[in-house]
Amino acid sequence: MTGLAGVLLILVGALALARATWVVRGRRSPTPRPHAPVRPHRVDLLGRALASLAPAAAYAVRLADREVRVLVAGDLPAPWVRRSDGWWSVAGDDLPVASRPGSYAAVVRLAVEDGSDVLVDLGRAPGLVSLGGDPALARRTALQAVRDLLVRTTVAELEVSTPTDPDTAPELLGGVDEPVPDDVLVGRVAPVRDRRLRVLVLQSPPSPAVARRLTALVESREASVAVLVVGDSPEARWRLAVDRTGALDLGELALAQGSA
Repeated sequence: MTGLAGVLLILVGALALARATWVVRGRRSPTPRPHAPVRPHRVDLLGRALASLAPAAAYAVRLADREVRVLVAGDLPAPWVRRSDGWWSVAGDDLPVASRPGSYAAVVRLAVEDGSDVLVDLGRAPGLVSLGGDPALARRTALQAVRDLLVRTTVAELEVSTPTDPDTAPELLGGVDEPVPDDVLVGRVAPVRDRRLRVLVLQSPPSPAVARRLTALVESREASVAVLVVGDSPEARWRLAVDRTGALDLGELALAQGSA
């Protein structure tokens, strides 16, 4: 289903599940054929895994039926085991039942590789997250991330904006002018916790000046903002890429966190 009817159907489902709102500014892009939803038992596994990490922060996750792998800064206690590739892994059976699942409000799936869901927490990013590589697939992947956010049941109020002109993006959030930190790789230690999570999905890279303004907004303690950019943006803190097979390259994010 495409067009207005498809958008309305998605909105109805999102409102029923999470009272989410989808704010779309500009031209509506066609919705890609979605991946199958993340399996319910994997969602439960993700919540238990993230709860067991506290106070550590997971920047990326590989989620399988019986195993979870994460990229974090620093070390993790048992039962987590550090792998030779820098990821930490744990068997699902070794995770305790959490009284309260870990927060994954801004965790989006960007790929499915070898049967595993590959997710990135946009809320942990210290600035813009760019998704380069194959342009058409990157765009479809970003729009799929929008869909995933819309049906997220853990967010009471969710606003997703996809402006046609990326340089108008700051106007949707209000202006914040703060210094940009020098460290371009380290992620935010704590997730955003404002009443409303505001996610911008830009269909092309913004100008350098606008990118700096958006970075300041993401860094602001007064806002809960995450920005995903389709296309390679030199100003992005996390520069990811998806190839024609759908494989996700985490780039320097994997190198930085894997060697921490």
